Amino acid sequence: MTCFLTFALLYPKGLVPQEWELVVHQIRFFEVSWGAFGKFLFAVVAAAFLSDTWLTPLDAVSKVHTDFIFASFHSLAVGTQEFGITPSQQP
Repeated sequence: MTCFLTFALLYPKGLVPQEWELVVHQIRFFEVSWGAFGKFLFAVVAAAFLSDTWLTPLDAVSKVHTDFIFASFHSLAVGTQEFGITPSQQP
């Protein structure tokens, strides 16, 4: 979606963004169309996408490490069951 938006809006103007300039150019487009509210709205949506992109691998990596520990060290997996923590895979 971002690539299409960039191609449709920036390419006709001859703007070729480098690194973080892509977001800046897109914020300017929404600022022209919707004013300060459009600028703020696009910045919030961009931050939400960035946060989601950061949180998803964080969750996945922690899950992989937890599964590895429970699978590799059976005594840890057995000892945590008394606290109601059950590993996803039994060795």
